[in-house]
Amino acid sequence: MEDNRSLCSFATVVISCILLLTGCAGLYKQIETPTISVVDLQLVEATVFEQNYSIQLRIQNPNAFEIPVKGLQYTIELNDQHFASGVSSHSAVIPALDTAVIEVEARSTLLSFFRQFSNLQQGKLETFSYRLNGKIHLVGFRSQPFDYRGEMLLSNAP
Repeated sequence: MEDNRSLCSFATVVISCILLLTGCAGLYKQIETPTISVVDLQLVEATVFEQNYSIQLRIQNPNAFEIPVKGLQYTIELNDQHFASGVSSHSAVIPALDTAVIEVEARSTLLSFFRQFSNLQQGKLETFSYRLNGKIHLVGFRSQPFDYRGEMLLSNAP
């Protein structure tokens, strides 16, 4: 009789643990990585050694819940060559199934600036490809890597 009570107590503890763990697993939200793209890039300041840019980024949240952004780190490549990079502690909340535009800064070196300018001046480029990659740091979630590529015909450029 006592063995049956011990067995029932043990079974109750095991079932309680399983239910508790199942309940906790349901609280953890899986996140789909936001899409991040360049809206605008403007030269703000140029010195002999570096150039500073203001970049507007569009963050698209494909999740059915809002995501709180606590920062970004990013690199921009132009025509498959490193162009600029930056970090931002800009915080924002991206609404569920919506987008937001945030402004960040990036820096390039004189060499990366002139490499791109030289290719444009020599008429070597008919298309302008770009790549934005990095990590988005979210409150309550792991950092999410992102990688976005785009292309523009130079004949369409203003």
